[in-house]
Amino acid sequence: MVATETMLSLGRLLRLTEAIHSGRGLAELLEELIQQAGELPEVDTVRILLTDPTGEVLVAQAGIFPYGEDSEGAQDTETRVPIGAGFAGRIAAQRRPLLVPDLDDFPVYSPALHRAGVRCAVGVPLLAGNELIGVMHIGSRKSGAFAPEAIPLLEAIAERVALTVQSIQSESQMAFSESRFRALFEQAPVGICLVDLQPDHAGRVLRSNASMSAITGLGPQALSRLLLSEVLSPGDPDRIVKATQAMAAGEISDYMAEGRVQRPDGTSMWLCGSATAVREEARPSYAIVYVEDITSRKITERELARRALSDPLTGLANRSRVMDHLTLALRQQPRSGGVVGLLYLDIDHFKDVNDVYGHDAGDRVLQEVARRLEVVVRAGDTAGRIGGDEFIVVCPNLTGSSELASIATRLHSVQTDAIGLHGGSVEVGISIGVAIGDRDTVPEELLRRADVAMYEAKRQGRRRWEAYTPQLDRASQEHDAVEALLRGALDNGWFRLYYQPIVDVSTGSAVGAEALLRIAHPERGLLTPDTFIEHLETAEVGASVERWVLAEACRQMKQWNDTGLQEVSVNVSGRLAASGQLSSTVLAALEEAGLEPHRLCVEMTERIVVEGGPAVLADLERLRNQGVSIAIDDFGTGFASLTYLQRFPVSVMKIDHSFTAGIGASPRDDAIVEAITTLGNALGIAVIAEGVEQQDQADALRRFGCDRVQGFLFGAPCPPELLDLNTSARGNEGKVTQLRRAERA
Repeated sequence: MVATETMLSLGRLLRLTEAIHSGRGLAELLEELIQQAGELPEVDTVRILLTDPTGEVLVAQAGIFPYGEDSEGAQDTETRVPIGAGFAGRIAAQRRPLLVPDLDDFPVYSPALHRAGVRCAVGVPLLAGNELIGVMHIGSRKSGAFAPEAIPLLEAIAERVALTVQSIQSESQMAFSESRFRALFEQAPVGICLVDLQPDHAGRVLRSNASMSAITGLGPQALSRLLLSEVLSPGDPDRIVKATQAMAAGEISDYMAEGRVQRPDGTSMWLCGSATAVREEARPSYAIVYVEDITSRKITERELARRALSDPLTGLANRSRVMDHLTLALRQQPRSGGVVGLLYLDIDHFKDVNDVYGHDAGDRVLQEVARRLEVVVRAGDTAGRIGGDEFIVVCPNLTGSSELASIATRLHSVQTDAIGLHGGSVEVGISIGVAIGDRDTVPEELLRRADVAMYEAKRQGRRRWEAYTPQLDRASQEHDAVEALLRGALDNGWFRLYYQPIVDVSTGSAVGAEALLRIAHPERGLLTPDTFIEHLETAEVGASVERWVLAEACRQMKQWNDTGLQEVSVNVSGRLAASGQLSSTVLAALEEAGLEPHRLCVEMTERIVVEGGPAVLADLERLRNQGVSIAIDDFGTGFASLTYLQRFPVSVMKIDHSFTAGIGASPRDDAIVEAITTLGNALGIAVIAEGVEQQDQADALRRFGCDRVQGFLFGAPCPPELLDLNTSARGNEGKVTQLRRAERA
């Protein structure tokens, strides 16, 4: 009986084998298998379950399961069976066949099958190599219906089923992947194209998506006639051609390239292509190339690079960039002939512009100066702002210092026109230092030399340019030393005011005093102005020192209120005059001391008056209207014309000591002094002669009609407590030399 059943099973197996190779779909195949298995002798139930993608659950696919109502809810009737649970789950977990001759003896294997009347069951795993595909099991209501000899036949069937299911699933997954790839390819937001890697057509575009056409402005047919190099980098195709050939030869598997292209509409853009080879068998067949429009990124990168190397306020090169250009210019300069020029520019009194008009106005000044620089520099020059109010210009390939001088003169012209601001305008001066170097010059050293020359321009009166010479190094060192001295004097309270009497020539009594600055140094003793005064105006602490002088002089004059002294004179610098803060600074000092304005005289040189312009005139008029006297110091030595005496509210003219010294010895000097005195009297301007050291000079001045005199004949500068208010010239003439030496000691 067993042999007969075995032969029948082999016949059924042949039919199953034919079914497996019939090329049916998965569902159709499984259904056919179930039907044929159900026709086997003694077979009442058949079921095939396949693993889900997680590999943890069996999912029922098809089966013959004619159980009664008592099996409802049984685990094996469920659609999903966990691995390890129930009859099928145990087979899957153990990965080997399971035969139960009589379920009455082993109800634990599958209570559902037992309750459904199945007495004998056998199942095998569906294995494709080591991969579990699923489980197939059959059952019979007859105890012992299946003998162990049936298991190899079932395993053979299971192997064929497993391999076929695996093949069908792979084909299905591949079809799904292709469909998904096609959808992604067509709908991708980036350009994608397939590029041929066959030796005879390497680099040719095979296929492209809609985004590729949108990016390039070329349709699919137009793209298919092009090589990838023509799409990505028409201006420099060689590098892409070489990379594509290397990929076709299997030397590289991917590469990336960027290129600038022009669309059919004339607009230019940047593209980035990333290619990856796809192999079929042993050699690459084609490449997938992702193409992206990176124009916005390139613009951003260029802007970031520009900002990294440019001054954000003016748009000029910043310090880093301009030093790079200077280094390159020096390195490329031929050894024979030619030089590199460097100009160092600094805006005079720029801090005062910020203080008076505000930082927004200061920024406007910097921007306008930068704009003017760009207009006058040569095409190959580099103008840059290196900080604050400092600019430099690199001039490569100069023939010599004369050409640099010509450039400096042009650059100096940027200060000729006033700069318009909200509610007015401001005139700015520029001091320029120039230096030249060759390929052996260190860039930082050339910058230092130009800086030294610039400070020399400031010491020489500002609004000019100076060329570097080795001799300036000593002057620069002296300036730094004096700067340190001035800062130390301010911080430590070493400044002192000495006063020299101004005498009424007719009475011999002191009617005023000029405040003169000294430094009481703890180690060097009393330092006179010739030690530091020429550096004071350019020093960083200069403005603070001037405020201190004004405040101290006003305070002292307040103490002299009842002594008969009419006024105190204080010298102001061109820096304070040009700052626009002259009147406010002076009036603040008067208010703080509680001193009446008519008790103060502000002295300034002719140069300040001439160069001051409308802003200085407005400040002086405000002071004069408040009652403050205005004196022109060293009159006759500068460039002031009678027009300035008419325009400016001048109260006093002080005749320079160089003219006073020539009285009685030079008829020319006599004539000049008498003319100045006559002019002053005619205009109602008081005249003071400085540097009177001899009695015959005082007598001559009295004859000329000079009101007041000042000099060693009447007293040397002294501390306020030693000032003789009832001074007399008698007996002092012989002491003049001694007083002069004491003053200069």
